[in-house]
Amino acid sequence: MPETTEMSKGRNIFSTILIFIPGIALVASSLMIFAHVPSVVAQMVTLGFDGPRLLLIAVLELVSATLFLLPKTRSVGLLLVSAYLGGAIATHVGHGQSPVPPVALLTLIWMGTYYVIRWCSGACRGDDRRMRTDDTMGNLWGTTWLVVAIYVPLMMVSLGLTVWQLLSRRHENLSA
Repeated sequence: MPETTEMSKGRNIFSTILIFIPGIALVASSLMIFAHVPSVVAQMVTLGFDGPRLLLIAVLELVSATLFLLPKTRSVGLLLVSAYLGGAIATHVGHGQSPVPPVALLTLIWMGTYYVIRWCSGACRGDDRRMRTDDTMGNLWGTTWLVVAIYVPLMMVSLGLTVWQLLSRRHENLSA
């Protein structure tokens, strides 16, 4: 069944929303850190980020989110935002807090990116053709993105947890 332009517009709006909601949330979060909103700063201090480290976190978050929101740098931004949120998940887990907020943002980011690739691939080629469901390469491409959408965040979490463990135990005596 051919895709109508109304369906295309609806899918394009849906994928844009899935990309911009978490992107704007990350920008707002970094701006609140820059503005030294007391509740946000207090939360970050309980996680071990204060002084220059707090500024570094805000800069990393803002740069990553900005690169993700710009279509021409979205792929680099996706990698940076995934790494940033993987670290946020590891930090939350390491301090006994719920990792649901960064997991939700990361899930929305990967879903939005998946739908942009899956549904808007024809627009990237400069024509109005869309992937058909019986297109073998399209199904393979979609499956690959689905695997990456699950695998990459899990790898980011495990890498973040490993780095956090190494940093938190760097002063322990290893000979015991």
